[in-house]
Amino acid sequence: MKLRYRIVIGIVMAVLFALTTLVFALFDAGLNWENLATNYVFIDWLSLIFYRLLIYIFLALIFAVIIFKRAGIGYKETLKEVFICQFTVYAIIKVVWELFSLNYLWSTEIFDNLDSFIILAGLLLSIIFKKKTKVESSL
Repeated sequence: MKLRYRIVIGIVMAVLFALTTLVFALFDAGLNWENLATNYVFIDWLSLIFYRLLIYIFLALIFAVIIFKRAGIGYKETLKEVFICQFTVYAIIKVVWELFSLNYLWSTEIFDNLDSFIILAGLLLSIIFKKKTKVESSL
């Protein structure tokens, strides 16, 4: 996939992520999620699971299907490229978020588990796509 398509995918992913987070914030879902440890409410727990599935998996899947239908590229290749773009965009957002300490400024914890998810999802996707990884020592 060309670099300009990756940049467009990245920008669209960032916008979709922001819109998804904004919709959940408008319904005060974050306030309900904060109190899950003390006041367990099943609906709040389900909404947190749905939010995480939506931003981590479903946005990339929906985007991959749209590209697959239009571009005619192989489905596995399209899905892999979209997930790479999504993980890159999320990593860049997390770096900016941490660099400017926005999590302390706005008391948000939206990106706290993102780095471990990216590592585990990348490992799982590399197993699914049977991509071999080389580990070389540079001593």
